[in-house]
Amino acid sequence: MARREETYHAAPADPSGLPWYRRLQWQFWLLGTLLLILLAVAGWQLGRAIVYETLTRDVFLYETESGRRLQTRIAALTDRAEVLAATLAELAASAPRNPAEPTPAVTDIVDVADPEGRFASIGIWPLPEGDGPRRSRVWLRDAVGELQPRDDYNDARVVSYANTAWFAAARYVTPHRCYWSPVRVERLSQESLVSCSTPILRDGRFAGTVTVGIRVDTLEAEFERSTAGDPGYSVLLDGEHRVLALSGLLAGAVGNPSPATLAALAQAYPALNPLSVSLFNQRRDFRSEIARSPAYDVHQISALEAAAPSMTRADAEAALVPLWARLADDADRPPPPKVMPIADDTVLQDDANATVLDLRGTGWTLVRVRAAREGFSGARALFQKVLWFTVGSLLIAMLVMTLVLQLQVLRPLRRMSVTLSRAGRLDESLDIVLDASRDNELGVLAHVYNDRTRQLRELMDSALNANAQLTIEATQRRELQLNLDALQQRHLVLLGHSNEGLVQTDAQGRIEHLNPAAEQLSGFRSADVRGRPFGEVFSLRLDGEEEPLPDLVAAALERGQTLTYHDGARLTTATGEALTMGIQVVPVRAAGGRNTAAVAILRPLQSATATSTVAETAAPSEDPLTGLPGRAACEQHLRSLLHAAQLQPREHALLIIDLDHFERVNSQSDTMAGNECLQRVADTLRQSVGRRGRVYRMVSDQFAVVLEAFDLDRARIFADALREAIGRQQHSWSGRELRITASIGLARLHGDSDAATTVVREADDACRAAKREGRNRVRVFDPTVSRGLPTVDDALWVRRIRAGIDEDRFHLTTQYIQPAGAKAEIAYFEVLLALEDEEGFWASPDAFAAVAHRHGLTVEMDRWVVSRTLGYLQRTPDVLTNLGFVLLNLSPATMADPDWLHWLVEQLESHPEVPPRVLCFELRQTTLLEHPKQAATFCDAMRALGCRVSVDHFAGADRNALPEIRSLAVDLLKINAQHYRQLTLDPVEQLLAESAVKVARTLQKDVVVFNVEDSALVAAWQRIGVDFLQGHAVAKPTPVIFSVPRR
Repeated sequence: MARREETYHAAPADPSGLPWYRRLQWQFWLLGTLLLILLAVAGWQLGRAIVYETLTRDVFLYETESGRRLQTRIAALTDRAEVLAATLAELAASAPRNPAEPTPAVTDIVDVADPEGRFASIGIWPLPEGDGPRRSRVWLRDAVGELQPRDDYNDARVVSYANTAWFAAARYVTPHRCYWSPVRVERLSQESLVSCSTPILRDGRFAGTVTVGIRVDTLEAEFERSTAGDPGYSVLLDGEHRVLALSGLLAGAVGNPSPATLAALAQAYPALNPLSVSLFNQRRDFRSEIARSPAYDVHQISALEAAAPSMTRADAEAALVPLWARLADDADRPPPPKVMPIADDTVLQDDANATVLDLRGTGWTLVRVRAAREGFSGARALFQKVLWFTVGSLLIAMLVMTLVLQLQVLRPLRRMSVTLSRAGRLDESLDIVLDASRDNELGVLAHVYNDRTRQLRELMDSALNANAQLTIEATQRRELQLNLDALQQRHLVLLGHSNEGLVQTDAQGRIEHLNPAAEQLSGFRSADVRGRPFGEVFSLRLDGEEEPLPDLVAAALERGQTLTYHDGARLTTATGEALTMGIQVVPVRAAGGRNTAAVAILRPLQSATATSTVAETAAPSEDPLTGLPGRAACEQHLRSLLHAAQLQPREHALLIIDLDHFERVNSQSDTMAGNECLQRVADTLRQSVGRRGRVYRMVSDQFAVVLEAFDLDRARIFADALREAIGRQQHSWSGRELRITASIGLARLHGDSDAATTVVREADDACRAAKREGRNRVRVFDPTVSRGLPTVDDALWVRRIRAGIDEDRFHLTTQYIQPAGAKAEIAYFEVLLALEDEEGFWASPDAFAAVAHRHGLTVEMDRWVVSRTLGYLQRTPDVLTNLGFVLLNLSPATMADPDWLHWLVEQLESHPEVPPRVLCFELRQTTLLEHPKQAATFCDAMRALGCRVSVDHFAGADRNALPEIRSLAVDLLKINAQHYRQLTLDPVEQLLAESAVKVARTLQKDVVVFNVEDSALVAAWQRIGVDFLQGHAVAKPTPVIFSVPRR
C-alpha cells in the first residue's frame, strides 16, 4: 500500500497520465482554431457567392440597364427607319408605272412615320434598265424641314447610282430589312449621313432600292440628349468601329475634330487600348464565325465588289457580314452586354468599367464608360468590410465558448477521469461511484455509469451461474451426438440391405452416398463419385433416343417436384453396359419448404439379357402392309416426348391423317387397289417426313406423323405440304384413275400436355373437324372441335353472313401498320371484317370464315369489303391525302372468280377519286402456290390496273416456293412474327429472321411483319431492317377506321 500511495504522489499534474496533445483541452483549442479557419474560408466563399455576387449582379444590372435605355433610344430611331424603308419598298414594288411615284405620296407617308423630321433624305432608286433613262427620285429636307423632291441623280452625265455601295449591297438584304451604310456624304446636300437601304422586289426579283438617311448631326444630337447628366461618357460605333457619335464629356475632352475611328480614339487615350483591342478581336471572331456558317457566300462578295467599284473585297465582305448574321434564328436577339475594366481612364481621371452593347440589326456598337468607384469596386469594398466584421465576431464568440466549455465540461470531466484512474482491478472499478449531482449531461452520464456498473455486478453473478449451466448442457450434447452416430450407423446398415439402388445428393445435386445396390447396378463406387453432380455420373436415355436426358436430380430440385419414369430409361453403367430400370427422383424438403437434398431410386426392370428378349417380344410390331409401326409405337413415342418436354421445354406436333372417301376405292375397285394406294401413301409420307419425325399407321386408312421440335405454325405449313403431296399422287387401277385426298388434324405436344392418349384424341378430333368442314384440308385442334363440346350449327352462321351482306350487318375495322423507316408521314392500314349478330355483338372472322368458305359465300363477302372501303375513301378525301396503301384480304375463291376483274374495274370507275395504287389485295402464300396459273393471271391483272398484291404468311425458308413467288407480280411480303417469338433471345431465330428479310430484299419486295405483340420485338425487327410493322404492340384493330394512333 505504501508503494501505491507513493505512485500517486509521483504522478504528473494530470492524474490521467495523458500527454498534453491528447488532452481534451488542447484538442478543443486545436479544433477551435481549425473551425475558425474553416468558418473564415466558408464565410469568404459564401460571402462571395451570396453577398458579393449579389451586389456585383445588382451593379451589373444597373450598369447594363442604363446602357440598354440608351441602346433602346438609338434602336427606336433605326427601327423606325427600317419600317419606313420597308413600307416604301412595298409601295414602290406595287406601283404600276414608275416605282419612284408610289401611291400614296411619299411625303405623306414620311410625315406620318417621322413627325419630328429626323430623317434627312428619302430615296427611291429603281434598277436602271440597260441604257434606258434613270427613274430615281430623292427627297431632301430643306432649311425649314420640308421634303423637296429632286431628280438630279437621273442625269446621264453623272455616275449611275447603281454602282454605289449603298445601292449594290441592297441586292443581298432580306425583305423588310436594311443594309446600314457607313457614314457618307450626300452629293446634293453635302451632309454627312448614314442610310438604310431596303430592296424593292417585284415577283421575287430585285427591282431597285429604297433609302432612308439619318444625318450624323441628328445621331449626335440624339446621343447628347440621351446621355445628358450621365457621370461617365458613351461612344457609338458603326460595324467597322468608325465613330458615329460621342457624349458631351468625351466630345469636350477630345476637341474638334473628333477621331474618326476607335483606333484613333485609343491613340489619343491609351487607356482605351485594351477596349479597342477587345472589340477588334470580338469583331474578328464574329466574322470568323459567320465565315464558317452556311450563310457565307464567296460569290456574293465577288458580285458586290464588281457591282460597286468604290468597294474593295474587304469592304464588300464587311458590308455583307451583318446581312448574313441577320439570317440566323437568333439574329434579332442581341448578345448579352459585356463589362470590361479600364485602368486609369484619362477622361474620368480614375479606374473605370466599360459596358459594351451591340445594336445587332445595324451592326453598331454602343460603349458606355463609368467610374469604377460607382460600380463594382464599391461593391467589393463593402463586401470586405462585412467579411472582416464577421471574422472578428466569430473570434470573440469562440473565446467565450472556450471559457464556458472549460468551466462546464472540461473541468468536471477531468475530475471524473481522476476518479476512474484510481481503480486498479475490474472488481475495484465496479465499486466506483461518480458524482451525479450536476443537473446537465455530465450528471446524466455519471448516473448512467453508476447504474451500468450496478448492472455489470449483477451480470457477473448471472454469468457464473450460466457457466455452470453450460457445463451441464455440454455433457448432455456429447451424449446426444453419440446417439446420433449410432442411429446413422443403423441407417447405413438399412440402406446397405435395400434391394433398390439409392443415391443420396445434397441441395446442389452432388452425390453424397450410394448404397450397395446402387453400386452394384451402376458399377460405380460411392467413394469414387462422392461430390460429383448426379447427371455427370449417371447417363440416362429414353428408349429410341440417342441424346441423354438432362440431370434429373437438378431438374427435380429446381422444379421442387418428384420425377418418375415408370417405363424406365437406359442407364449406362461404369462398364458401358446399358440397363433398363425405373427411375424416381424425390426432393427432400426442410420444414420451411426449402430443398435440402434429393434421393434417386433405381429399380431394375429386367436383366440385360431379359431386357433384350422382352424388348423383342413386347416391341410394337410393324404393319405388314406398309411396314410402318402401329398405334402402340406411336403412343410410346409420344410418352417419351412428354417426359423429355417436362425436363427441357420443347414443342412438338402430332398429325392424324385420314384419307377422304377411301371406302369408295375398296367398293368401286377391290381391296388390292386399296392396299396399293395405302402402300403408296405410306411411301409418300415416309419420304416427305424424312428425319423431321416418324410415321405410323394407326388403323385402316389413318396414319399419324410425329414432328419433333415443330411449333404450331411450322407444323401447320408442313401438314399442308403433306396434304398437297398426297393429292398430287396418281393412282391407276384397271385403266381407271383414282384420286385420293386427305384430311389432317393437328395437335400440339409440350411439357404441359396431358397423357399421350389425350394428344392422340385431340389430333383425331381436329381431323374429324377437317372432314366436317369439307375435307382435303388441315385443321388445328381447339376446344370448339373437341368431341366433348357441342358445335355451332352452320345454318345459323349462314343466316348471319347473309344478313351481313344483304342488311349491312358487316362492319369494317382497320389496323394501323407502322412504317419502320422514314415514311412516318404516310399512313398504312389493313381492313378487317366483323359480323354483328342478333344481339348486337360483333364476331371476328375466326368465328364465321370457315362457314363462309364451306358454303361459297367468300366472294360476296370480299366484294362487300372492297365496295364499302372504296365508298368510304371516296367520301373522305382527307384520308386519301396521306394514305400509302390499304390491305384488303381476298379468299381463294375470289382469286379464281372470272367476273372479279370486270367487277373491280366498274368499282374503280364509280369511285374516280380513289387511285388504284392505294389498294393492295392480300392472298396467302399457300393459295398462290396451290393455283399458280390463276395466281399469275390475277397478279398481272392487278398490276395492269395499278393495284398492288401482298403475299400473306410468306415463308422465306421454303426454297420450293421462291421461284413461284419471284415469277408473280407482287409488291409486299408479309412475315408472321409468331414464327420468331424468341427473336430477342435466340441467335438462331435472329439469323432465320434476317435470312427471310434478306430473301425478300433479293426479290426486291417490301416486307411487312405482322402479329408483333411485344414492344421488344418492334425494336428487334427495326434493327433487322423491315419496312412495316403490324400487331397489337403497334396498334390494335379499331372500328374508328383509318385513324392513326397517337404516339
